[in-house]
Amino acid sequence: MRKFICSVCGYIYDESNGTFKDLPNDWVCPICGATKEAFEIQGESIVTDKKLNSTIEEVSDIKEMSSLEASALCTNLARGCEKQYKPEEANLFSDLGSYFKGVTPTAENP
Repeated sequence: MRKFICSVCGYIYDESNGTFKDLPNDWVCPICGATKEAFEIQGESIVTDKKLNSTIEEVSDIKEMSSLEASALCTNLARGCEKQYKPEEANLFSDLGSYFKGVTPTAENP
């Protein structure tokens, strides 16, 4: 007996209840309401015609960050880590923020 898995919610339809082909065309998943087309045969691998690229393309529209911008980024990441109760990571980002702030040249008054 084949089993069909809903690609939306993971519901498994077992053909011991009746063949999948005999189900009416308007049959939907009892859990999420997905149509029959959303079901795939369990254990059957999906073959794609696309060739996967193993190289990472370099994006050219990213600008270099100044040390002050890097300091602000690291400080914000430290705050986010604090909110997620990750004190070690927060301390590391704080240290990085302090470093970048220290290497930032002082602004001259115009």
